[in-house]
Amino acid sequence: MNNKNIFSSKEFDNWLDRNGLQPVEKKLIVDYLEKDKSTLEAGTASGRILFEMNKLGFTDLSGYDFIPEYISVAKKRNINSRIKFYVQDATKLDFGDESFCQIIYLQQIISTIEEPEMRLNALRESHRILERGGTAIFSFLSFESKKNDSVFKFISPIIKFFRLIKSKKISEQCIPWLKFSGKINFKALFDIGPYNYWFRRQEIIELLESVGYKIVFYGYPKKILFNNSSTKSAFGKSTEEVGHFYVVCKKVL
Repeated sequence: MNNKNIFSSKEFDNWLDRNGLQPVEKKLIVDYLEKDKSTLEAGTASGRILFEMNKLGFTDLSGYDFIPEYISVAKKRNINSRIKFYVQDATKLDFGDESFCQIIYLQQIISTIEEPEMRLNALRESHRILERGGTAIFSFLSFESKKNDSVFKFISPIIKFFRLIKSKKISEQCIPWLKFSGKINFKALFDIGPYNYWFRRQEIIELLESVGYKIVFYGYPKKILFNNSSTKSAFGKSTEEVGHFYVVCKKVL
């Protein structure tokens, strides 16, 4: 079973029923995006973020997801707005070059892509469809944050043990789903996939720069919400490395 199967089954309702913007999402959207510019959301699911952006006054919105059932639900909910929804795969998009002024990858979509080359393809595709000078906002599962999690500190040695006895060569940053829809996934203890990829922060900064992005700002929720997000770095002590980490970029190449 892969992540597409998971989102189509065990996690489907969990992502379907989400509403509203998280405070950190709202702050980044308001601080860095312009309401009248064309904006695309990747991994939109049923349109949670886009519908909230529409309420905030954003006028030219589009979104895509690789689960057709999510897009069907989003289109049914799209009664009083003109948001455009598409079934697309982040690793190979049908949009033309420089189709959008702004893009948002705010639901850790890159981390759900299982193969390293495909993750890189998704970043390259995001860069391709963004106009020169355009703004991109990303969020990623954070390995630094995961290492600070008390549950993971307990589970991690067990996963490593099973990888050792199976002679399984896989990055420690590839972590099986520990929960499905809030319920413990006991198969994860035996290192049974599917996996999400938890990025080291320096790794993703380097990847984004390698495909042609200029980093404007990056940080964890605590620093973003309680400090001025106009400064480039919002990283601090390890106690602040909690939650997803966020990167705002400009396309310069």
